[in-house]
Amino acid sequence: MFKAQISDIKGAADIYEVEFLLEGGLKFHGIFLELKPGAAVGDGVRIGFKNTDVVLSRAPLRDVSLQNEIRVKISDLKLGEILCVAALEGELKFEAIISAKSARELALRVGDEVYAYVSCGAIYIHKYDND
Repeated sequence: MFKAQISDIKGAADIYEVEFLLEGGLKFHGIFLELKPGAAVGDGVRIGFKNTDVVLSRAPLRDVSLQNEIRVKISDLKLGEILCVAALEGELKFEAIISAKSARELALRVGDEVYAYVSCGAIYIHKYDND
């Protein structure tokens, strides 16, 4: 989970786009079908995403609908037959689980700098600080 603050909320037809400001100034965006009643700009939250919802790229992606981009360095890599678990460090520290085939095709190695992407739909609010 990552500590964040709600920095913007836009809503239309019971769908909400929420911008989160994380420690260090990184911004994430999430799309939600519901929010806690009374959720407001300035509220502290813990947000997260599944490790399997991370997309890795060697270069910045352009003309793509993914909005949450984090430049990271691979600090550890566990390559199995089917899956690869990459420990990533940058403005955030987290893991990505991708297919071993993708990891081999990208020739990922410890120490490589890559871009990690997370879809807006993959972001979830784990907890509101005022709960």
